[in-house]
Amino acid sequence: MDREATARFRSWRSPIPSVVEQSDPDQVIRHPIYDLHPHLGAYVNGRAALVGDAAHAMAPNLGRGACEALLDAAELTSRLTATDEVSAALRESSARGGRPRAARCSAPDRQ
Repeated sequence: MDREATARFRSWRSPIPSVVEQSDPDQVIRHPIYDLHPHLGAYVNGRAALVGDAAHAMAPNLGRGACEALLDAAELTSRLTATDEVSAALRESSARGGRPRAARCSAPDRQ
């Protein structure tokens, strides 16, 4: 394995360091993780709303993508059942739920 990976995982619990060292470099796939920055200014435009990863894609190392989509759905359902005004429900759902929560989860160092 390459020196960068070996150095990065050297202090991890056994057997991780030895597994990394013994890995065939040609069999290792690297996927850089990028953060969406700056965050979207709005998730709602009229009667259309972005939810889940479309609104606030999160890095896979956070393990929150599907969870955020479910939370978005619950928040949106709650707002839509409380009013007949779809646009207002979408705006309120975005302001109360997904946008603030996702911003805290995905980039706490940028708040």
